[in-house]
Amino acid sequence: MTNQTRNAATLAADKAKAEKRAEALRQNLARRKGQSRERADQMAEQNNDKTEKDQ
Repeated sequence: MTNQTRNAATLAADKAKAEKRAEALRQNLARRKGQSRERADQMAEQNNDKTEKDQ
C-alpha cells in the first residue's frame, strides 16, 4: 500500500469516526433538551402544588 493510499484510507476512517461522533452528540443534545423540558415541567408542577397547599 502506498503512502497516498494509506493516507486516503486514514482520512476516510477519520471522517467516518467524526460523523459518528457528531451524530452521537446531536442525539445526546436532543435527549438533554428533552430531559430539561421534562424537568422544568416537573418543577413547575411541584411549585404549583406547593402554592395550592399554601393557600
